[in-house]
Amino acid sequence: MSGRAIRPEEVFSGRAENYAAARSGYPRELFAWLMASARLAPGAVAADVGAGTGKFTESLLDCGLAVHAVDPNAQMLEQAMARLLAHPDFYPHLGSGEATGLPDASVDLVTCATAFHWLDADAFARECRRILRPGGKVLLTWLVRDESTPVNRAHMDVLRAFCPNFTGLAHGYDESLPRLSRFFASQEAHAFDADAVYDRATFVRRSLSSSYALRPEDARYADFVAALGALFDAWAEDGRVCVRTRAVCYLGAPAEPKGEENA
Repeated sequence: MSGRAIRPEEVFSGRAENYAAARSGYPRELFAWLMASARLAPGAVAADVGAGTGKFTESLLDCGLAVHAVDPNAQMLEQAMARLLAHPDFYPHLGSGEATGLPDASVDLVTCATAFHWLDADAFARECRRILRPGGKVLLTWLVRDESTPVNRAHMDVLRAFCPNFTGLAHGYDESLPRLSRFFASQEAHAFDADAVYDRATFVRRSLSSSYALRPEDARYADFVAALGALFDAWAEDGRVCVRTRAVCYLGAPAEPKGEENA
């Protein structure tokens, strides 16, 4: 199957504030590795595809890169603009990974952080080849929550009970793995510790920011929020819950298309 039938511009509408407030960032070690492995220097130009509220974009800016933040959801992009628009090297664009609107051969790096699973892989590869300068690389990365830990298993029990579209905490990464060898001509992989620590309000808001989470208009929404709060109370230590997480990264050149993906 090529991409998802449901698009992120649909499922993330109404979730942008929770996303901006509660989603964790990516570890600093990732960006040091990225700059060295992609042979980037301050002043290089990146396209951050699926930039959302600008979590990954901001760290790219901190590396000294000029960043074109591309996202199809206006509400998500507005959150990024509210925080980053004053930065002289931040350029927001309402667009998609398959059609960024950026000029040919205009960027040194394309990044896609916890968003590749929403894209048509072949169309995204074509767009990457079009906008990348010679020698440019693509970084695909995910924040992958460890489903084997007790708190994450308990969290999944709550999500399964209330969210019909929930398939797993690592669903985006798991769905993407079979597509990686097709997307990249060659790639290198690396992983970094990225544990997230939440207080009660942020833990609940992190759950509500997910694409599969119930919305306030859903009949069981109040019970869902109460169950998330009770889950936090059961597992918190000193008012905090630590969610075991890794940042998994793949860096390489996009492959030439090979026809349609198998369903």
